Amino acid sequence: MRTYPAHHFFLNNGIYVSPDWTPIPYFSGTFYGNRQSIAGLKDSLIQKNYGKITHLDLQSVAINRDGRGALASENYGYLYQVKAYGNINGYEIGGIAGFNYGVIEESSSFMKVTGSFYAGGIASYNKESGVINRSYFGGETYATTNSGGITAVNEGKIYDSIAWGTVYVYSAAAGGVSGQNWATGLISNSKAAGDVIHTVNTPTDVGHFVGRGDGVILNPIIQNQVLKVWW
Repeated sequence: MRTYPAHHFFLNNGIYVSPDWTPIPYFSGTFYGNRQSIAGLKDSLIQKNYGKITHLDLQSVAINRDGRGALASENYGYLYQVKAYGNINGYEIGGIAGFNYGVIEESSSFMKVTGSFYAGGIASYNKESGVINRSYFGGETYATTNSGGITAVNEGKIYDSIAWGTVYVYSAAAGGVSGQNWATGLISNSKAAGDVIHTVNTPTDVGHFVGRGDGVILNPIIQNQVLKVWW
């Protein structure tokens, strides 16, 4: 993939990457993961993805870098049935993608996403062109501000997705599905099932479904609580 970024690949067996892994700078081909796993990533698999990546598991992720996701730092392509497990720490980080400009569909994140700011279970930012469809979050997000089960900030579209992981925030802008849902954002037929937990007596913009923003929300399903705890 690094040498031939526009080619087509099939993962026959699972692999464990070396500890000094660096992201593939650019990928525009197709990658069929065959429901096999790539394990041990210390950085995103790809820096900028423009390709189609499907049926891939990312196991034992352990990333300590800003602007990262397990699969890609920036996704402009199509991700289908990608699953991510592990931990990621930094600023502007997401379980699968740091920034999503493309499509993430039927994908799942079971990541622990810990950021100073902008921690999202699937993506830190779902940008205006981004679509997250029928995807799921079952991990934990932690941030000082801007923490969300699917995204920290949504400017695009989220459809038919479920966040049952727990969202933690120290002070402001947190929601079960998204910390912020801006004017261009649309969240439709999605569920907030994981609790939102904050630490201050008078939190700013902390909500069951979204924290703040004036984007469109259609048919929200709310099955969580907003709780205050001392960490």
